[in-house]
Amino acid sequence: MKYSIAILLMIMSIASAQNINYTIKSNSNLRTIKEDKPFSTDIIKGKTFLVNYVDPDKRELNKAFMRELEKFNKGQTGSVAIINLAATWLPNSLIEGELKKSQKAHPTTIYVKDYNKVLVKRWGLKDDDYNTLIFDKNRKLLFKANGKLTAKQQQKVKALLGAKD
Repeated sequence: MKYSIAILLMIMSIASAQNINYTIKSNSNLRTIKEDKPFSTDIIKGKTFLVNYVDPDKRELNKAFMRELEKFNKGQTGSVAIINLAATWLPNSLIEGELKKSQKAHPTTIYVKDYNKVLVKRWGLKDDDYNTLIFDKNRKLLFKANGKLTAKQQQKVKALLGAKD
């Protein structure tokens, strides 16, 4: 009986994840670093996009793997880093200063500040964690994981992004 309930809950969570609308129209609680404009998912189309939604306190979890990905597919895929400012005790001004440095170091990555956990609520992302998502050129979700990526998950990410070892 316990196993039947667990399986049913797992199936329901998979079904509900598939019904999530990953579209965000211009939202003032989500602001880009470069232009300080409201963020919209309209930019996530036309090519495969890697989206990382990160609690600043967890930023190191997948850092080595993300650095490894930088070697692959320059210009072939897009990259968005969304920082969950509401998930940390660190002052926003300190984080924003670091994000501006990161934006200069990685000009093709779109850096976004989430002031109110908008994507935790709308996309069902895990709060206070490192979330990794991949969308195809039509904004269809291909991959979603949270926490430190396992070796198997890293291989899947590489394959979806077209990265070759």
